[in-house]
Amino acid sequence: MKAGAPELALKIVAERLIARAGRRRVWLAPELPASLVAVDVNRVDTPALAEMALVRAPRIGPRGEILGPPDGVGLPTKVWAWFEPSEGDCILGEVEGHRRGRASRLFSPQGFLEVRPAGLVVVELAKGVSARDLQACSHPPLLIDPGVDEMGFSPRADGPHDGDHGVA
Repeated sequence: MKAGAPELALKIVAERLIARAGRRRVWLAPELPASLVAVDVNRVDTPALAEMALVRAPRIGPRGEILGPPDGVGLPTKVWAWFEPSEGDCILGEVEGHRRGRASRLFSPQGFLEVRPAGLVVVELAKGVSARDLQACSHPPLLIDPGVDEMGFSPRADGPHDGDHGVA
């Protein structure tokens, strides 16, 4: 993988979060990388007040389920998740344990995925990363968007990478 890919991915996620959040109230989980916690959005202090959240998700289910300890904190319906396979994070084939919420988009230094009705779909890959590299951190098979792009700034607003696809 290209040197600097994690930093590039973090910058791209920050740009997209700012663009997508607009005036929405956003909760940024404190365990995120510092550059994401510092993003300038309409931030709230608790997920209960948020319309959108970005969380760190070391364990993710095959439908975007975010697994974690039952901390009594519910997440809003629009959730994006950051995961880092280089730190042992993975996408599980089966979900066991407490579900904190469900993500509609998954971001990592290797690539970006969307949660769609058919499953997890790779929509962008970092330079020098193949879909097989990303599959290595996922127990369920990942689908590949026919228009998969290289990670970059300012995705198409009207294309398959707009991030919603009817999923919150």
